[in-house]
Amino acid sequence: MKSISSVGLMPAGQMLVADDFVEFHACRLLLLLTGCGVRKRDTGDVVLSGMTKMAKLDFFVRYPAFFARAVSHLGLEVDVEPSAAVESRMIRFHYGPWDKRYNQVLPYLQARGLAVVEPSGR
Repeated sequence: MKSISSVGLMPAGQMLVADDFVEFHACRLLLLLTGCGVRKRDTGDVVLSGMTKMAKLDFFVRYPAFFARAVSHLGLEVDVEPSAAVESRMIRFHYGPWDKRYNQVLPYLQARGLAVVEPSGR
């Protein structure tokens, strides 16, 4: 995966693809953690418990057509335009959708002081 600092090493005519940048995925996950996390009363930190939960929420961010279908199945209305375009592909994993970059992006956020990753009891 490339970072913004390595863009200068690419040929001038080569097209940049957002999916190749760790910063692209870090921004999406940071927004997801901020929007879907729960604020702790004692410390004020925002917490989202579980990688599987994060991956499933990330799935709906990446695949808005499936989000629109889930919302309509629940009988709710939301102002979402389902599109066929997929922002960034995920793989099918044992417990649901998954992205192998989570193991790179979460430490990236933690190293910059934007997130705290704590192992669970298992």
